[in-house]
Amino acid sequence: MKLGLINSAWLGSAVGTAEGILKAKEIGFDTLDIFADPLDLDVRERRLIRDTARRAELPIVSVCCVALGLI
Repeated sequence: MKLGLINSAWLGSAVGTAEGILKAKEIGFDTLDIFADPLDLDVRERRLIRDTARRAELPIVSVCCVALGLI
């Protein structure tokens, strides 16, 4: 069994994207889930998530989003 952390766990804190990914690895998580609105994520942020997760050796196992425009 692997234990994962969703990046939105850091929402509302001073922890940024890259720092949150690295902290997840540091405290023992095995995988990463990404919660993001695809319309709010620019290319630089997507690359930052991908590259930092790769460097931390944390596989991204899911991407969750809320598509409010579909409701």
